[in-house]
Amino acid sequence: METINLYFDMEFTSLSPDAQPISLGIISDCGKSIYCEFTDFDINRCDDWVKENVVGKLRYPVNNGCLGIIYDGNRTNIHAETRYIRDILFEWLKQFSSYNIQFICDCGTFDWYHLLKLIGEWEEVRTNETYDRESDGKVCDYYRKTGLPKLPSNISPVPQDLNDLIAFKRGISVREAFDFNRALLITVWDSFDKGLLSQNNHNSLYDAKVIKAIYENLMLQ
Repeated sequence: METINLYFDMEFTSLSPDAQPISLGIISDCGKSIYCEFTDFDINRCDDWVKENVVGKLRYPVNNGCLGIIYDGNRTNIHAETRYIRDILFEWLKQFSSYNIQFICDCGTFDWYHLLKLIGEWEEVRTNETYDRESDGKVCDYYRKTGLPKLPSNISPVPQDLNDLIAFKRGISVREAFDFNRALLITVWDSFDKGLLSQNNHNSLYDAKVIKAIYENLMLQ
């Protein structure tokens, strides 16, 4: 099958182990995109920088508890709880079922981990612990996830990282690539306004578009 690249970026409450996703942006080679804002993250986990630079750039009211889906041509916009975003994202990915899907991120260790939690499935095993269900007081078993995440067969289990490509193309170390100004790598600005780059930075869909532009530009070199 032919391969299609899906470029993605996520924003989080922090980069700590208990971080929660705030937004997700994905754009494909063919220009189809999905932008998700999570309404169930805890804003109290965000420091002032995240509140100003990430939460402050969200398109929808924070934690409003509403499910919203807007289809605009090739663009899908969602604001919803994580459980709904998971289901909608799974359906959105089905349009690429005739392709091998390769996800591409930038310094995406956290991004890929949280994306796997949305698109992957884990085996669940019962533990010896129980809890009282709030709805009816029934005693229920606890389950825990185990093993490797199971992905649809057409999705690569390993993402490509733009940072590695920058290091290779520039002949620098991966650490040096991490500090390299991404804006300097976009030499074709037909669809990007330099003045808007800093304003939209840390919006996950815009950052996904930047990743796509840089990747395509570097692959031509």
